[in-house]
Amino acid sequence: MPTKLFYIVQKNLRSVFRNWTTFLLLVLGPLILILTVGYAFSGTDLHDISIGVHAAKRAQIQDVVDSLASENVAVVYFPTIDRCVGAMNRSLVNICADFSSDFGNSSGSITFYYDATRYNLVKFILEYLKDKISITSEQISLEASQQIFSDIDQFVVDMQQGQQQIHEMQQSALSMRDDLVRAHDDILTAQAQFVPRYMKIKDAQAKLNATALSLSHQYTASTNISTVVSDLYGLDSLLTDLNISLTSIHIRETVLYLNTTGDLQNLTLRQTYDALHQLDLIVGYLDDMNTSLSATEQQIGQHITDIDTGVANMDLLSASFDTYIGEFSALNESDAERFLHPITASFVAVPEEVSTNKTALVFPIILVFMICFISILLSNMLVLNETHSPAYFRNFLVPANTLLFILGLFITNIILISLQLVFFFIVAAFSFGVNFFLNVPVFLLAVFLGIVLYVLLGMLFGYLVRDRQTSLLLGLFSALIMFFFSDVVFPLETMPSAASFIAQFNPLVVIEGIFRHTLFYGQSVSAQLFGFSVVCLYIVFFAVLVAAAYYWNRKSQ
Repeated sequence: MPTKLFYIVQKNLRSVFRNWTTFLLLVLGPLILILTVGYAFSGTDLHDISIGVHAAKRAQIQDVVDSLASENVAVVYFPTIDRCVGAMNRSLVNICADFSSDFGNSSGSITFYYDATRYNLVKFILEYLKDKISITSEQISLEASQQIFSDIDQFVVDMQQGQQQIHEMQQSALSMRDDLVRAHDDILTAQAQFVPRYMKIKDAQAKLNATALSLSHQYTASTNISTVVSDLYGLDSLLTDLNISLTSIHIRETVLYLNTTGDLQNLTLRQTYDALHQLDLIVGYLDDMNTSLSATEQQIGQHITDIDTGVANMDLLSASFDTYIGEFSALNESDAERFLHPITASFVAVPEEVSTNKTALVFPIILVFMICFISILLSNMLVLNETHSPAYFRNFLVPANTLLFILGLFITNIILISLQLVFFFIVAAFSFGVNFFLNVPVFLLAVFLGIVLYVLLGMLFGYLVRDRQTSLLLGLFSALIMFFFSDVVFPLETMPSAASFIAQFNPLVVIEGIFRHTLFYGQSVSAQLFGFSVVCLYIVFFAVLVAAAYYWNRKSQ
């Protein structure tokens, strides 16, 4: 039994290795695949990265921009953040940085807008940015903190000088208070001497008023004397007419005496009123002086109280200065690292509505992967079935253009693959929330061109390699090489520069980029002219090779 099993296995191995092409493909295919994948994934550093920057004032962000830029990272300035995001959607830049208007040496924020559809590249860029921003923030903050500590030292010196000035002001205030206290005492002494005399003068004023009143009554009596004198003058006239001379002489003497008495009374009354008027003026002046002395005494007392309060406040202020001077004097520039604060950075996904749908993000990869493998294997098998069919020779006998047979197989493959993709699109739309409606015509055109390209590639393998196993293995390894030599697992920006340059023309990479820009951003053909041009060139190239391979296969039959 074991011997028979050994011979059966030996027979099967001989049948496999009988064909040298299959043998070499089985041996060299995995080796080539491993070498290709190993070379593609051997890169560690990012390269060919473009960062779009928008800022109100470039001078304020120069330190940060210098830290972000490097030999492999370029910085491009944009007048508005919207233009930067638009350029990122067209893959002209990889990420956009929007600096806040208040961004300065030690404060500010940065908002980064990243392309969420490049999920495998995003994590590398974000790690790079976070590392650079952190280092730059520490450098900027350290410089700013050292400047702050230098300012604090100067502030301590200013506080010490201010404290000295406060002490001088206290001494001046205390000296002024002593002067005011002495002035207050002098005013109190003056008041003590002034008030008794002032009250006596007030009493004299009252007495003079009484005297004036008495004289006023006497003036009324003098008015009666004038009447008597007038009557005596009349009597004298009568007596003169009567020639009574002796009596007339006595009457005249009486009138003269009465006139003299009236004049003296009038003079005394006028003098009394004049003296009373002068005394009233003096008393008014003394009243004002008494009021002024009282007000001055109160004001000086209030000033003394205010000075006492101010001196107490200056004592408290001086004590506070002592505390702050002691605390600030303990700080120096070597402590600056304890006060570092990183620049605030936030990250915004574009498009934001798709960033949470992981299935939608990887849908372009899944779609191009399905088209690649299904188209290559299906078209390869159909060509092999036809070329290995016993009725294949009838194609040479039919009076028809030989290109019709190629076109027939081509259309058959297109129809079969399209039917499979229709069901796939329905499931993706209703089960995974993939949106196909941003630009349906361009998306369908891209899908059609992708199918055409890989169908032609599968037909080329079918016509070139007649052995079924070898042809299928060649198609499978070709699809795997294109898959691993792309940005499906690792972004092109992390591959070695030469590998990245070659991989960017990989049909799978080009078609996946077209799918991504169309599905997520709805871009037109003109916006993706480079990608569509590359795909069309591949189609023309493979179409010519398929026609040549068909004629070569036909001649070899």
